[in-house]
Amino acid sequence: MASECILAVDQGTTNTKGLLMDQEGGIVFRASAPVSLIQPMPGRIEQDPVELWQSSCNVLQECAGHAAEAGLKISGIAICNQRETAVAWRRVSGKVIRPVCNAISWQCRRSEQICEHILGAAELLRSRSGLPLDPLLTATKWAWLLQDRPELRSEIESGEVLLGTVDAWLLYNLTNGRVHATDLTYASRVALLNLESLDWDDDLLRVFGIPRAALPDLRPSAGVFGECTALPELSGVPIAAMIGDSHGALVGHGSYEPGAVKATYGTGSSLMMLTPGLPTRQKSLARTIAWSVLGVTQYAFE
Repeated sequence: MASECILAVDQGTTNTKGLLMDQEGGIVFRASAPVSLIQPMPGRIEQDPVELWQSSCNVLQECAGHAAEAGLKISGIAICNQRETAVAWRRVSGKVIRPVCNAISWQCRRSEQICEHILGAAELLRSRSGLPLDPLLTATKWAWLLQDRPELRSEIESGEVLLGTVDAWLLYNLTNGRVHATDLTYASRVALLNLESLDWDDDLLRVFGIPRAALPDLRPSAGVFGECTALPELSGVPIAAMIGDSHGALVGHGSYEPGAVKATYGTGSSLMMLTPGLPTRQKSLARTIAWSVLGVTQYAFE
């Protein structure tokens, strides 16, 4: 029988990487493709969601080609990527999926005025989501989009226009529009997730004016999200894991006891420390979800 491996895609700010990994975690093959940043004016940073998807296709197909040549069986696809980047696209099934605008990068500061407008809700935001109010957060970018493109409001409210971070965008494309979902690590960076209930928080949805109908379903980090139907080389392969890039680095670090700390260096840098449970609020630290597996949610400070 063919040896089994996992195909992981890491869609980052400046490039997309693909890795074939064996059952011991060893790297069998790697591929990469660059992606570009768009800066229409100072303080605004965007990316083309179609380019992010196509670059992911390129590395997935290259890795799948190597697996076929080497007689390896791909048992599952894992998705990891930049976290707070905001994407919006129209709901379709089995057709070409198109975004309604460029993705708003996690680095973009265009939503500063949104943050100023809802400053009175900063404490509610921190107490429910664990996050300080900042233009980094995905929800501020979607709120900006609704303000800038009011004609989209009715489509977003009806769920005809969907919202998601890059992972949800890739999953939707990989499944040809069958699955709109995200894992709890990405959701914990959006600023709409209640860390206690592990559900989208109705009060925070009202603060940002984000309709629940447009948001992805919430899933654990590990588990079958759906099957790939978009790429013939990977047809029927399950998407078996999704996790934010810094969270994935924390898992890969291999130390899972509370108090373990992982520093991740990339286009941005992050420092995470595992906690015994949902931590109490700290003035200078964000609270987040490290991962969620088999019904157990691991929390962290960031």
